[in-house]
Amino acid sequence: ELVPIEPGRQAIKSKLVLKVKYFADGSYNKHKARLVAKGFMQKLGLDFFSTFSPMATLTTVRVLLAIAVFYSLEIIHADIPQAFCQSLQDTDIWMQLPFGIGIRNRHTGAVSKIVKLIRSLYGLRGSPQLWNKMLTKFFKEEANYQQADCDACMFYKHSESGFVLVAVEVDDLVITGSDSA
Repeated sequence: ELVPIEPGRQAIKSKLVLKVKYFADGSYNKHKARLVAKGFMQKLGLDFFSTFSPMATLTTVRVLLAIAVFYSLEIIHADIPQAFCQSLQDTDIWMQLPFGIGIRNRHTGAVSKIVKLIRSLYGLRGSPQLWNKMLTKFFKEEANYQQADCDACMFYKHSESGFVLVAVEVDDLVITGSDSA
């Protein structure tokens, strides 16, 4: 949002990370650009309150794979693109845009170099935790999965047609089960 920064607050800096991606055979795939925040400039208790985000343990993933092998089930790996950018910010964070980039206000015509973040960005200290909270809420409230007591990153669902197990590792999901639907 183009919202003036509050008095006494400081905007964190950002940068564009540019990368050339190649296929496994070495041929050109695409150019990739990502806007990242310089999260090391954030202040604890003002810009973020916690950085902890759980991740499935190696033991949990091994058990999930063992169950899949024992019952001859399909194993699916899913990577969620731009995962951190999908979660909403829970604190007010202003970010200074990289050098050479500004946003023109269509009403006043003024160019702004500072924006208030609505969604989380890569590089912010609290981004992994915000993403995990959003994903957990989705699994429990919208998809009706249960969260395992032994590992907070293991979700499961039983139905008449079978079961599904999902292990979460930040933005990667390892999925197996007898219910392919």
